[in-house]
Amino acid sequence: AMLTRGGNLYLWGWNQSGQLGRLSNIGSSTSSSTYLNPVQPLSDIKVAFADLGHNHTLVIEKGTGKLFGFGENGRGQVNGCASGESCTNFHMPTVPLGLSDETFVHVAAGLFHSAAITADGLLVTWGCGRFGQCLQPDEDQEVNDSKTSSVGRWKTPDGSKLVQVVCGRRHTA
Repeated sequence: AMLTRGGNLYLWGWNQSGQLGRLSNIGSSTSSSTYLNPVQPLSDIKVAFADLGHNHTLVIEKGTGKLFGFGENGRGQVNGCASGESCTNFHMPTVPLGLSDETFVHVAAGLFHSAAITADGLLVTWGCGRFGQCLQPDEDQEVNDSKTSSVGRWKTPDGSKLVQVVCGRRHTA
């Protein structure tokens, strides 16, 4: 991925799960033949920050701090679903469940989980938590269509604001 100062995010390569933010590799006769022709910026979103996971991409929109994800979502790493029909892949940018009113300053993509820091300095995680890499989901949060969400939140005990998070394969720091 390449990001310009103006907020254009250029993505290319394998796109089987929609991790490039579009339906196919534009300019290729099949979705797996030509990977680099042509490279086009992500449509309709100016990006301030981006991170790439195994088969998913997370971005923070420039100017608004809105968070979007796209790509493989089998474990809720894109939209925060816990299981079921809402855990389908996303070929176009989508806002994770329950996070549409939040403003973000940092984001990280892991193997099958995601994490972000809000403007208020809180840690938010979602996706696969099998190895403890995600926080427990919020029990009182309202989620679209009454689906169960994997989104969890945490703030430091002393109230200091977090500024950065990093996701590994099966851990978060």
